[in-house]
Amino acid sequence: MYSEQKNKMLVAAIDIGTTFSACAYSLQIDFETDSMHIHTNTWTSISRALMSIKVPTAVLLDKSQKFLAFGYDAEEQYSELVLDEEHHDYYYFCGFKMLRHELKHTVQTMIKDDNGIEMPALEIFSLVIKNLKGHLLESFKSVETGIVNDDIHWVLTVPAIWTESGKQFMREAANKAGISGEHLSLCLKPDAATLLCQHLLTDKIQDEDVVGNACTSSEKGATFMVLDLGDETAEITCHQKDADGTLLQLQTPSGGPWVGPSVDRAFNQLLIKIVGAPHLRKFQKENKFKAEELLIDFKMKSTKITNESIERVTLRLPVSLLESFEKDTEEKIQDVLKQTAYEDKMTWCGDKLRMEANFFRALFNEAKSNLIEHVKSLLTKSHLKDVSTLLMVGSFSESLIMQSAVKDAYPGMTVFVPPEPGIAVLKGAVIYGHRIIARLPKKEIN
Repeated sequence: MYSEQKNKMLVAAIDIGTTFSACAYSLQIDFETDSMHIHTNTWTSISRALMSIKVPTAVLLDKSQKFLAFGYDAEEQYSELVLDEEHHDYYYFCGFKMLRHELKHTVQTMIKDDNGIEMPALEIFSLVIKNLKGHLLESFKSVETGIVNDDIHWVLTVPAIWTESGKQFMREAANKAGISGEHLSLCLKPDAATLLCQHLLTDKIQDEDVVGNACTSSEKGATFMVLDLGDETAEITCHQKDADGTLLQLQTPSGGPWVGPSVDRAFNQLLIKIVGAPHLRKFQKENKFKAEELLIDFKMKSTKITNESIERVTLRLPVSLLESFEKDTEEKIQDVLKQTAYEDKMTWCGDKLRMEANFFRALFNEAKSNLIEHVKSLLTKSHLKDVSTLLMVGSFSESLIMQSAVKDAYPGMTVFVPPEPGIAVLKGAVIYGHRIIARLPKKEIN
């Protein structure tokens, strides 16, 4: 295998998430001179007027279960079908919440679409991988690089809590998508995150005053904990770096919906207390994508708000939510707010909901408590007493509120958050792939 992989021109990594997925790559020649020269593949959404590194993990099939669209295109086409009441005979898969748990590599593993209809999960996951792979190859064609699939060593990330069954599922899905075993490696997500952080620290990427301590944590014998806070699942792993560079697992990986879903739930409950559960559910059902955009805007705001922020936070809400509520209830939203405990804490006018900074931060209280409590319970274990560094990655590690919570809870520990923590796993997987094809010391899992 190694003699074949040595001639690969580049490494490409795919990170499939419950809500969003992404792909990144780097040329072998670039990696040899600058290990952080990693490119991310970009996607375009016409309806949202944006370009993004991440793409919705969404697949649309027609009435005959033939592939129609992926990502933003799938979202937009399905949205049009819903508006025209023609979506019932189509198959739309999104929000891959089954990634929270172990996937089995049997053909009996099923996944439900938006209407509750089941199809083999292997088929849908292979379409996700196929489209992520195809989009990257098309970008190479557009600039006439001459790079083809056989020039690439592919890396797929998998949760640390998965057993061999889940890894085999991903291998089979990749093979069905046109990535054969000899061109593929699997990388545990926390291993990828750790690799990226070590490379950043080695390259002396500055992170205020923590670099000196964090660099020490990247040396042999160092013990550290990785907090991977994804949109759906928080996964905690503990490692020790062995003398040969291998990452030794010190604790069985643990994970759960402690952060992302908790924050989403708190925000959802706030809206329910204002407009009522029946009206909000009706809105979410009839305006699926507008409801998703609302959550995305909410999460974006959380990356900007600090513990010291005093300015009111402004969220963009769909005007249709306000208009339908006032039409159905024959009440003005401001009058409704006056009847709640939030009268002095927020205002809602048109498409803008404005709330006090402290009130906004309070929406993260449960998520913060859940995470800190779990980490503290791990650190009480005798074999983890030497852990002195916490590495924060994942989309919710972009939140300054969550970063502050971890730093405040562990003032005597080094907390390192890499630039763009939301794609740290993805970039680390690229580094992992280069280590594989260069035969550097690293424990393989494929």
